[in-house]
Amino acid sequence: MGIYGGLSAGFSQYSNSGGSTFNFSLSPSYLYFIADNLALSPSLTTFYSKSDNQHTLSFTVNGGATYYIGTAPLKPFALARIGYYTARNYYSFGTYIYDEILLTGGIGLAYFFTNSVALSGTVYYYHYLYNHSHDETYTSENFAIGFTYILPK
Repeated sequence: MGIYGGLSAGFSQYSNSGGSTFNFSLSPSYLYFIADNLALSPSLTTFYSKSDNQHTLSFTVNGGATYYIGTAPLKPFALARIGYYTARNYYSFGTYIYDEILLTGGIGLAYFFTNSVALSGTVYYYHYLYNHSHDETYTSENFAIGFTYILPK
């Protein structure tokens, strides 16, 4: 069993709009090893973004699996998840509501300082399946750094 968590905050300046954006996310998840190097990995993500003319609040609940490769302290890994994503975008002229299915894939590297403690970097690919009256999808990529603590058996 293990606990994985990530915390990120960022500030972005966009040259084409002259505006700025502040982003904050918190992504705790849980690793439950069902075999050597294979873990079930449910997770919860909260995200907040504030720019000059809007702010966004979103939540994601995921379930999936993570597979670690090798036995060395530096282990590559791959993950796959499916989940539910809900977001509210607030503008001065109204609110947009999104409720979607989210497919997530990722690859990364984890460095295990001990058998229980690791630091990891992950590149994520997100594919949102919109649940609207019109047929639309959206994709994005992200890089995250996280900390893993594996509980003793």
